[in-house]
Amino acid sequence: MTTVPGDVVAGDGRADILPRPVWIRESLTAGRPLIIAHRGASASAPENTLRAFRAAQAGAADAIETDLWLTGDGRAVCTHDADIRDAAGRAVAVGALTRAALRAVRPDIPDLVEAGSVGLPILLDVKESDLSRFLRVLKAPEIAAEPHRFIVGVGTCEIACAVQRACPALAQVGLMREIDDFSDFARLSPAFWGRIHAHRATERQVARLRALGLGVMITCGRADGPVGDTDAADLRRLVALAPDALILNDPALAATFAGGRGDG
Repeated sequence: MTTVPGDVVAGDGRADILPRPVWIRESLTAGRPLIIAHRGASASAPENTLRAFRAAQAGAADAIETDLWLTGDGRAVCTHDADIRDAAGRAVAVGALTRAALRAVRPDIPDLVEAGSVGLPILLDVKESDLSRFLRVLKAPEIAAEPHRFIVGVGTCEIACAVQRACPALAQVGLMREIDDFSDFARLSPAFWGRIHAHRATERQVARLRALGLGVMITCGRADGPVGDTDAADLRRLVALAPDALILNDPALAATFAGGRGDG
């Protein structure tokens, strides 16, 4: 039997629902943005940890966002900074440690396999600046096996083209700072997404991204505050712009304004 994401598959007396291709905009619930938990539900648990990812799942998030670096033995791990502190308080590069060594020092840092075990789709914010290492993250077996579960942020058209060549089934979201920079990116695929920050989000900016054929993602947060933080007033303003997705630290708060997972 041929199945596609979203099908219900019977087996061993139970029904399993395959992950829906949430990054395909045609599959979205009309009138409700995707709720993406920034570094997991980082408002209620330490960011980029399994606790935060599980809290996101419990808090009505549709997906999680996580930062990624490669360890010395090529494992993609979820952490924002290039360095971690060892037991002596010394800064050590994540890329200088094996996965086992990193786990011994920082057992709270999960790898991508563990993040994926939570079951939510994942927005990948790959922090590696070297393009070859960036692409190595995307060649992870768990991504290759289920590319529809993942979307990757790209900051330039050069990176976007390289990703499209290496991983053509992987969705992309442009992280360009200026709206004009999205034009070339949109020519790669009108099915891609564009991300703008909340403090720059206006009806005009949203309309310009839509005119390019891009899905609209808005990252919450004020210009002078932590990324992903928001309050009820600003969230209400952002929801009124009708984006396709919102990225924020408190997915439960978003659910009160935009509807929870499965609504609609």
